[in-house]
Amino acid sequence: AFLAISLWIGKPPRGQVVYTFWEDMGIHYMYLAVALFFLLPGIFGPQRDGGVRRLLRSPAVVFLGLISYGLYLWNETLMEKYIEWTSSTAFNTSFPVMLLAVFVATSVVATISYVVLERPVLSLKPWVPDRRPARATVA
Repeated sequence: AFLAISLWIGKPPRGQVVYTFWEDMGIHYMYLAVALFFLLPGIFGPQRDGGVRRLLRSPAVVFLGLISYGLYLWNETLMEKYIEWTSSTAFNTSFPVMLLAVFVATSVVATISYVVLERPVLSLKPWVPDRRPARATVA
């Protein structure tokens, strides 16, 4: 599914960056299939075995999960800045170089925003009263 997205469906014709409705839906549903088939081995089966679980427990992936909100917030902005700073366009740049530069920059900025902003705000969580409705007791 990922190869289909990367090589056929998600690759626009040269100079064209607009997809038809069905191409757009195909891309979204293929990404859904990629995510689903990546996570299924992690959900079902023995909880201590398997390559997917080993990968998800690795320190690097755990750390990326910790700063994931910052990765989400900063990724697109830093990608746009990379394109602006290198005077290139999205489809007219070295993808591996852009991927590495944006990933490193986003990880650094996300780590800083986690340490400076997110962690201090999360430390205030115990001060916020629980607003969930009380559970009904069964007699």
